[in-house]
Amino acid sequence: MFSWKRAQILLCLGAFLISVLISLLTIAPSQAQSQASKTLPRLEITQGWHYLWGDVSINNLHNAKLCTKLEISKGNPCWQPFTFPERLWKSQQDQQQNNVWLGVRLPEGKLQSPTLYLGAVPNILEAYLDHELIYTRLSPNSLPPGHGEGYQWPIVPIDSNFYGKSLFINVYVGGEQSIYIGFFDRIVIGSKFNVIRCLFKDEISTILGCIFILIGLWFSLTCLFRSQDKRLILAFALLAIAGGIYNL
Repeated sequence: MFSWKRAQILLCLGAFLISVLISLLTIAPSQAQSQASKTLPRLEITQGWHYLWGDVSINNLHNAKLCTKLEISKGNPCWQPFTFPERLWKSQQDQQQNNVWLGVRLPEGKLQSPTLYLGAVPNILEAYLDHELIYTRLSPNSLPPGHGEGYQWPIVPIDSNFYGKSLFINVYVGGEQSIYIGFFDRIVIGSKFNVIRCLFKDEISTILGCIFILIGLWFSLTCLFRSQDKRLILAFALLAIAGGIYNL
């Protein structure tokens, strides 16, 4: 007789196979995507970054130099290199600073509807492309930021002649001694279609991964209290957990 337990396993297995199919369809390149957007794929910007502590004007950022012993001894604002992901700490002389600037030169390439994704950086006050303001999320009047207060979608369209320009991001740190940059996400540049597609793909994959890991753990616990079909239940539990980890 076909038991309810077997029906549950087959149902979950079918859902798992469907999720894998959805993932494969999401990963596959769209035929509607133009050749121009394929010239430069979605690119994570993790190299060439610098940071500078202090509430410095955008004009002075361009004049700031790389940190040397001489610049530090003079107390001049200066750029220090870092690589995503990293936790940026305040130095002894920066304890009174509430802001940190991040800067990087954008890579060269040709894109249709070029777009930046800034989700890797928390508490963004504003972002500039050279001297042009391209994004604002928080205002000084709303500081310190509340949970979700002033949130804006961190997807920013930019001009097609972006290559070679510098991206500057002003980040609020407040009284904290450090801030995490890029630990759970990345700064991304690509065509608008690619950036949005990959963003939703990542979100869906994370949700599906968590769901299947929970299903696998639930069947693993069920296996402990079952005297029949333990191997079948355990095999499905391991399959679900493996699928969940793959989606993550």
